[in-house]
Amino acid sequence: MSPVSGLSLVLTKKAEIAALCQQNQVARLELFGSATCDRFDPPTSDLDFLVEFAVDTPKGAADRFFGLKQGLATVFGRTI
Repeated sequence: MSPVSGLSLVLTKKAEIAALCQQNQVARLELFGSATCDRFDPPTSDLDFLVEFAVDTPKGAADRFFGLKQGLATVFGRTI
């Protein structure tokens, strides 16, 4: 059995991530950090994402940011 990588974990949740991105007006979401290499430890590692929002205005920015952050934490059951 091969170890679970962060990327494979993320790919299993692709539909849920896409829905969160649409709800929170995300233009681009990229995974980086230990989840992209062999240092990823499934029980303890967090997931790091780089986010570019489609809307670049102060109005609603906190709702978009925290909505995405909480949604991803819920989907993955871990710190984002």
